[in-house]
Order: sequence, then structure tokens, then C-alpha cells
Amino acid sequence: MCFAKETIILSIVLSALQSCSLDIHLKYEVLRFLSKEITIPDNCLFVEQGDLHIATGLSRQDIARLFIIYTSKDCNECAVSHLDENNPLFSFANKDKRFETVVVMTPKDEVFEDIVDRLIQKSYKYPVYLDKEGSIEAQLSSNQLFHIFLLDKNNKVQFIGNPLGSVESLKKFTRKLKRL
Repeated sequence: MCFAKETIILSIVLSALQSCSLDIHLKYEVLRFLSKEITIPDNCLFVEQGDLHIATGLSRQDIARLFIIYTSKDCNECAVSHLDENNPLFSFANKDKRFETVVVMTPKDEVFEDIVDRLIQKSYKYPVYLDKEGSIEAQLSSNQLFHIFLLDKNNKVQFIGNPLGSVESLKKFTRKLKRL
């Protein structure tokens, strides 16, 4: 990424953070997370339309991906019940075609089978990946702000947050997609 683009991204992020009056530690964390390369495992299971599969292409790099991460610290049982709340992001991705939305859960061992069963029962039309080893979670901050992010084709973080969270977020996200 060229210096001018980095400066623009930095100024956008800082202006957004200043308006929210966040502390300096969080600002530093955001700046550090942007452009971080996230290693995506290929050894995940996923549930789609009521069937359990083994993922073979989650780490593919032919398209930008908006990741929604539910960590082992989250209530994964609750998340399964509310995954429909992500439908607007899937619809947006399907219409836009420049990115896809990816849901990843890292359930604790003691609830893993229950989560799989719940996902099979819910029969979501999109895949929900299960990172049993927690390899993605290990690369993230515990702050939930960092649990929705856009990766470019090089697996580098380009955007943080829900692009449908506000009109301004959507504008920033759309500008970011145009530059990828």
C-alpha cells in the first residue's frame, strides 16, 4: 500500500475514533490491527444448510472477505440463535460481488458438539465455520470491536467493524472496497 493511502486510512480511522472519544490505548490497538495479516486455517469444519463439512478453502485469497468472529469468550449458543442478524451482511455481499461474508465460531470444547447440533438444526443457508483450535481467535484482541473485519486478498485487515452499523461506516467500507 502506498504512503498516501496509508495516510488516508489513518486519518479516517483517527477521526472516527476521536469522535467517539476513545482512549489512546484503543487508538493504538486499531492502528496496529489495520493492515495486520491474519492467518486463516484450512482445517476448520463448517455447517451449511444442515450438513457438516470439512473446509478446504477458507484461506483462499481470490476475493476480499468480511469476517464475523464469535470467540470462545462469547456465548456461542446465543450467537447461533442470532445469526440471522447477519443476513443483511450476506445480502450486501451477494449484491456487491467484491467481497464475501464469512462467519467463524470458536466454541469451547464442552459446548462444541452442542453448537454443531444447533447449527445443523438451524440449517443456515450460508456456511458457519468452526475454528476448534482457536487459531483465528488467538490473533485477535479480546475487544469485540475487532471481531468484524475485512481482509483483502493478501489476508491483511483493511476495515474494522460492521459496515452496515451506520451510514458513515457504509460509505467508508464502500470506498475501501473500491480501492482493493
